[in-house]
Amino acid sequence: MQSKCRGLYNWWIAKLKGGESWRVYEAKKTLQASKAYDPEINQVYGKLLAEVYFRIDKAMKVFFRRCKKGEKKKGFPRFKP
Repeated sequence: MQSKCRGLYNWWIAKLKGGESWRVYEAKKTLQASKAYDPEINQVYGKLLAEVYFRIDKAMKVFFRRCKKGEKKKGFPRFKP
């Protein structure tokens, strides 16, 4: 289960680095497409999948807050090993 959550997190970070905009509610809507692409995600509890989106949302809010303040190191979210 943990590897699927980490994979979903890393997939979203890759999309964000590619230039996609982040909107948490629109991102959650793509979960059904992710489940169709990888049926093993169906075995992961919904709360865990929601936690992935919560963590990305929190990381992006911190990143944009640092951008707004004009800090030198903004700290874009990293991939999870």
